[in-house]
Amino acid sequence: MKVASLVPNNMDQYIDYFYKTDHHWKGGGVLKAYRDIYTLLSQGISGFSPEVPVKGVVEVKQTALRGSFSRRGLYPNLMERISDLDVGDLGLKTFINDKPGVRSRKAQILSGSFKSELFTNYYAEYFGYDFAVIQYEKATAPDRRLLLIGPSYTQALEQIIASHYRETYVLDLRHYAKYAGGQLKLESYIKEHKIDDVLLMVEPQLISDPQWQPLKN
Repeated sequence: MKVASLVPNNMDQYIDYFYKTDHHWKGGGVLKAYRDIYTLLSQGISGFSPEVPVKGVVEVKQTALRGSFSRRGLYPNLMERISDLDVGDLGLKTFINDKPGVRSRKAQILSGSFKSELFTNYYAEYFGYDFAVIQYEKATAPDRRLLLIGPSYTQALEQIIASHYRETYVLDLRHYAKYAGGQLKLESYIKEHKIDDVLLMVEPQLISDPQWQPLKN
């Protein structure tokens, strides 16, 4: 088992890693997480694909993020922009709960055709809402399969990670039991889907939550 954490060393790093109005990572945090995760996953693996070139962290001017903290308090005066990694088209096919789908409304937002309201959840609209199972396929990637388990923190970087695998399964255990008719049987899922690597992106305190119980078995 390999472990990494994203802990800012100072206030400047905190500002670079996290939004002011939301609990999720912004672009700087996503970039740091991706590079750390890439190192963990690729270490000792022959033929693992090269790190995806990141042209930079971009501020999405078409967004007006009033994050989870602002929405809960109905406080409209503090607004910021979504920040994202500039990586271009990663060439992924996407399936949502076993059906072909589009992960988010990112394309509409960037084109200016997206219609928003004052407290629109721009993080979810831009990166995607929570689903039990998201599957990615990339025919040109090395023949490896990844199981990624985590809450909404996965949404901003699951695609760049998935680009290194022929197949990637992203599970949100907050929704999986209802979708599957029972809790995840982790060992069986790994065998059934011929998983090579398992990546857990969870906060330590979640392990004690009943929804995440399968991770303790």
